[in-house]
Amino acid sequence: MPLSKVKTSLIENCDLDVVLLTQISLRYKMRYPSFSLLTSDKRSNWEIQPKKPPSASDKRAFVMKLRRVLRKWANLKSCRLVAELAQSECAPGITSVNIQISHGETRWSDDQLRKFHPRSTIIDVGAKTPIGP
Repeated sequence: MPLSKVKTSLIENCDLDVVLLTQISLRYKMRYPSFSLLTSDKRSNWEIQPKKPPSASDKRAFVMKLRRVLRKWANLKSCRLVAELAQSECAPGITSVNIQISHGETRWSDDQLRKFHPRSTIIDVGAKTPIGP
């Protein structure tokens, strides 16, 4: 099997837990920590990051899984995670997921944390949020 096909299958089947933990750990100590989980930017060269956004039919399942994983990491890292599920232009489904991290050492204001496009879906999860479906 060619190496490019192996990399593609690893990206598509990458566990959301691993991706989030990696990105949260890399950015946790920043003053304004944030990152994009999905991207349609072809210049992006992150190999662990899934590059295919979920289709419109998979959106509900993806949102439920993302919310569960965000709760888990917010509780374990004692932080607040705010995710924006954006849809660019007239593309179907979710085209990008932007996540911001807030804790005692960050400088995000409440207004900055929730400033997203009006059509975006927002998932706001803080520490001590019960983990469930």
